[in-house]
Amino acid sequence: MTDDLNVLLPLSRSVVVKDETLTIEPFLFKDIKKVSGYVAIFRNNMAQGEKEDVSLLDIAINHSDEILEVIGLATSKDATWCGKLDVASVLELIGAIVEVNLDFFSRLLFPRVKEMMERIEAGVKSSRG
Repeated sequence: MTDDLNVLLPLSRSVVVKDETLTIEPFLFKDIKKVSGYVAIFRNNMAQGEKEDVSLLDIAINHSDEILEVIGLATSKDATWCGKLDVASVLELIGAIVEVNLDFFSRLLFPRVKEMMERIEAGVKSSRG
């Protein structure tokens, strides 16, 4: 039963970046306040995107330092190492971080992402006719 639960809600995930295997684990309690602050920034930007034309790419560009900070917290890597990541590695790491910390992100961030995606989908449908 425990193995089945770990498949659905993994306690950790390994990601290979720069020929190094990194194990992504749930955030430590000491990091929750900082990560929650970053999630609030992203949520607020997504809310702004509902009023203006702000995309997820805009948010990523405008908050790349915060994204790299979250990666640093999750990987125990320093800012210099994180700053040398390519886009594909950043996306893979963020995906793993969200997956492993799904409960944390689902309460704080996913409602805004869902709203933004629904708005985008509605816009695409209305532009088609």
